[in-house]
Amino acid sequence: YKRTLELKAKVNPNYYRIYVLGEWGREDVSRPFIYNFDRKKHTGKLKRVEGVPIRFSIDFNIDPFVCIYGQMWQDKDGHHIHILGEIVLNNKGVQDMIEVIKTRFTPVDLMNCLWTGDATQRKRCVETNYAGKNINAWGKINDAFRLGKRMHTPNVNPHVNTTRDLCNYAFGLHPDIKIDEGCSLLINEIEYTEATEDGGINKKNRSKEEQRADALDCYRYYLSTWCGDMILRPNKYGIK
Repeated sequence: YKRTLELKAKVNPNYYRIYVLGEWGREDVSRPFIYNFDRKKHTGKLKRVEGVPIRFSIDFNIDPFVCIYGQMWQDKDGHHIHILGEIVLNNKGVQDMIEVIKTRFTPVDLMNCLWTGDATQRKRCVETNYAGKNINAWGKINDAFRLGKRMHTPNVNPHVNTTRDLCNYAFGLHPDIKIDEGCSLLINEIEYTEATEDGGINKKNRSKEEQRADALDCYRYYLSTWCGDMILRPNKYGIK
């Protein structure tokens, strides 16, 4: 019976998820937003590389409020893109996320970290009379970690269709792009988020987890900020 299940898993991974892993009630994705992701190839137990800065990407929805973090570096073995973890908060604000991050990382880590994420929060005031002034979400993060030039948030968010092409190109061709297996929300959204007919993200019903795509948004911002030229300059990323 076990051999039968394993054989069926090779033919239909969704069957394996439902009947072996017990992930019940998931329908097949008819039009996946990410179609080049392979759980076996692109996930695993990852370890931090000392001396390489931590890169954060954040999305500001309240339920959930999501941040992913990882590392990117190049060595004799090539170019590497590793997502090491995710932070998922429910009904919490910017200051709560800041405090959680301060408990996970050392002051040295935070002195060298890089940030990107949802650009729309540049204009939204989250606190009035903060040190005598009004401040937006990115202002609070900038103040908390003294980012300065280490804050790489764009002026406007990248186009969804462009980041879809970039994410699928990376999963299809990059030699070492991986997500830690503990990033359950991100992996789930990558596998189950549906695209609209014009290539956008289906977010019509936030009561359905696969239509929130908050962690996936973080991932899109992450790749767009630091690997936005991958399709035009593949050699830079070890793609041949």
